[in-house]
Amino acid sequence: MKPISPLAELLTIRRRRWTAALALPMALMVAAAALWFAYATYSSIDGGLGVALAALCAVGCLMALSVARNSWKAIAHLEPVLVLDADGITDDFHHHMFLPWSDIQSATLDHGDGDSLVITLQEGASLPNGRIVHRSFTRMARRAFNGGDLAIPLGSLSVDYRQLRRSLQSNLGRAARG
Repeated sequence: MKPISPLAELLTIRRRRWTAALALPMALMVAAAALWFAYATYSSIDGGLGVALAALCAVGCLMALSVARNSWKAIAHLEPVLVLDADGITDDFHHHMFLPWSDIQSATLDHGDGDSLVITLQEGASLPNGRIVHRSFTRMARRAFNGGDLAIPLGSLSVDYRQLRRSLQSNLGRAARG
């Protein structure tokens, strides 16, 4: 994560920890139940059907453990996952990248269900992986489906949408004025 200027006006967004606290024990119980079902089906049903059902239960166990891992991360990691400051947007939640305001054409919460920060990048903007944003069919298709070049889901984050809109408007306005 890039160092944050202490003089910048910050908007920090963190994970919603109380939902993770509810999801963690439930995911662990589902994983344990799936593991028990895998053992029970493997030991009681002979042949390929027993193996197939046990494998299906084991996959369910792995999926539940994935939810438990993400819930634990939300509970244990207290640092912000999305930071809007005078320099740009730092996303340590979904895309794990920093976008300076000069590379952002628009950012909105109004596409789809409004539960995502949708960002449209300037032509020629440089992504952290070294790629340059240019006009292409895949970019056009992504914009048609997502509403922009990047979408950061906000559903599991603790967000004040009015404050986020205000921060986006002021920072994009300041970047446009140069």
